[in-house]
Amino acid sequence: MDLHLSKTVSEWEITRLEDVAVIIMGQSPPGEHVIDRDSNLSNIGLPFLQGNAEFGNRYPNPHKWCIEPLKIAEPQDILISVRAPVGDLNLANQPVCIGRGLAAIRFVYMDASFGWHVVNWTRYWFERLTQGSTFKSIGRTEIKSLPIPFPPLSEQQKIAAILDSIDEAIQHTSAVLVALERLQDSILNELLKCRVKGKNQKQQDTLDVSSPEVVRANIADVNEWENTTVKEFAPFRYGKALKKSQRNQSGTCPVFGSNGIVGWHDAAIADGPTVIIGRKGSAGMVHYSPVPCWPIDTTFFVTGSDPILVRFIYYVLKMLKLEELNSDNAVPGLNRDVAHSQPLKIPVDISEQRAITTLLGQVDETIDCTTTQRDALRTFRQSISDALFTGRIRIPIGSVSVKNRAMK
Repeated sequence: MDLHLSKTVSEWEITRLEDVAVIIMGQSPPGEHVIDRDSNLSNIGLPFLQGNAEFGNRYPNPHKWCIEPLKIAEPQDILISVRAPVGDLNLANQPVCIGRGLAAIRFVYMDASFGWHVVNWTRYWFERLTQGSTFKSIGRTEIKSLPIPFPPLSEQQKIAAILDSIDEAIQHTSAVLVALERLQDSILNELLKCRVKGKNQKQQDTLDVSSPEVVRANIADVNEWENTTVKEFAPFRYGKALKKSQRNQSGTCPVFGSNGIVGWHDAAIADGPTVIIGRKGSAGMVHYSPVPCWPIDTTFFVTGSDPILVRFIYYVLKMLKLEELNSDNAVPGLNRDVAHSQPLKIPVDISEQRAITTLLGQVDETIDCTTTQRDALRTFRQSISDALFTGRIRIPIGSVSVKNRAMK
């Protein structure tokens, strides 16, 4: 018995996936049968998924269409990636044609929603099977041998109902995050094209950032803004190499690479609030550190003593989408001269820069709070899944209202 099932409640049967589900291995159709979604004006055939590239949080978003499908996944089938990254999962919400990078799991003798949750819980089984392989992949044999707990149907449905409700909360929180990030981009573009009203008035403690329309009501036509460049406004400095073996991980200064914090050290080369820009790897990505830090040699950085004005620089550089300036090398890179040449229009008045930063900072705080809520829900989901699937928490009969849903 696998370790993750060793503590499963004794009266539950442990079965193999092939005993409760049908496995459909994908098959790639001829290239001439695959067309772009936007080209399929007659809506012929089915959406086509070759692998997991178009997987979403739960449901896929196909960009291709197959006019003569060979292998078809039906709604509620689990879609599993059989090539690296092995074990990635999505749920079909419509009939889709699946290529050789995927397989479909169709439950016959188990509640479909319970099956989705239990396969998610046991997915690391597939990762473990491919450890040490040069080319990571799984086939029908590995999929059908997946061991899973098989409680009575009523208990399956109750467990699924609990996890479905948590997933709905996670999806709602994730959707709020996406909306907030879009709102921030919209506000940023508005504010850097316009100027905040009442720049000489006392800044309000709370600004309404509920929509771009509200933002427009708080801004006026551009005047007294200067044309400049990134080099004149916030010249980049090169980060400095700091090997892992040289770092003191018990230090309090974050070490930044191009994709964010990569470690800690007891010294800093940027002594104040700092903007870090990816130079190699995650080139063009922009990060902010409110404390002294060490940007390594895969980054550029801009630092200063005033946290509000440094954060204004952060927002301006984010707006420029420097990641789109990546050079076409094997390793993505951002050329400093190219970045420095980008034109800007910046408010001359420092108080106006502060007002813009305050406005955007409020959205950031909301995003951070919502992200914390989503991450807490995900952690709780994992904990409750462990408890439910091992039987450490049992659901009493009649304690959960469950929709009447037949097994597939």
